[in-house]
Amino acid sequence: MWSLSDLLFVAKKLMGEGNHVQAIEEYGKVLELVFRELYKEYFPQLPYTDLDKAVNYVKKLGKSVEKFTIGEWIGLFRQSRLFDFIKSRKKIKEPLFFTPGFVDMLNKLRVEATHPRTDEESALSRYDIKLLASFVGLGVECLLCELGIQTKQTQVTPVRQTYIKGIFSQVSREDILKAARDPRIVKYRWVSKYVEIEGKRYPVKGLLSLASGIPTSKFTTNEAERVLEKMGFKVYSINKESKLKT
Repeated sequence: MWSLSDLLFVAKKLMGEGNHVQAIEEYGKVLELVFRELYKEYFPQLPYTDLDKAVNYVKKLGKSVEKFTIGEWIGLFRQSRLFDFIKSRKKIKEPLFFTPGFVDMLNKLRVEATHPRTDEESALSRYDIKLLASFVGLGVECLLCELGIQTKQTQVTPVRQTYIKGIFSQVSREDILKAARDPRIVKYRWVSKYVEIEGKRYPVKGLLSLASGIPTSKFTTNEAERVLEKMGFKVYSINKESKLKT
């Protein structure tokens, strides 16, 4: 599990590299982590009636809170009055950012940016993606500031060796299958190695990049191959196929 500082560092790094969609996705992970940690801290302190509402909400969804999306966290916090409870405990008189409306807006921007619609024009198409990513990033940081959450600066050097490997370890087989269905996969091309899913060929680096949020420039094809093979995917090589035919 990565810390808040790690996630923020990578989000800013992606912004600096011009990978704005991936940065927005990373800021979404920041929100999920923040709400998960707030829930763990304040859930036991809730009054009985609100505590019961939270328990029923989680049961209704039928999934672990560790797998909650931002939208589900917003629903839980609304249902159990956690927004108001935490606001009171942290003595935030008039919150500007820690509100259901603001967090919901950040989430909608994240969804629109990272899961573009193909059947109609995206609501964000008229905006510059760099400005949107900057807005989402600043919104998240203002939210953390309002909550009084401090983060430590992370050194640059461990990111390549430690962070990226850790992110890959969190990617599941289902994440790869979702990446194959993502419209953005058409932007990637394979040269010699590919994975076949439902009769279609997909680039190993493209699948892993979409599933993890890490740009393809940050890892090699061989690294992607090893990760996908550990998940049970068969990686085909054109070179090997050619040798078999001769």
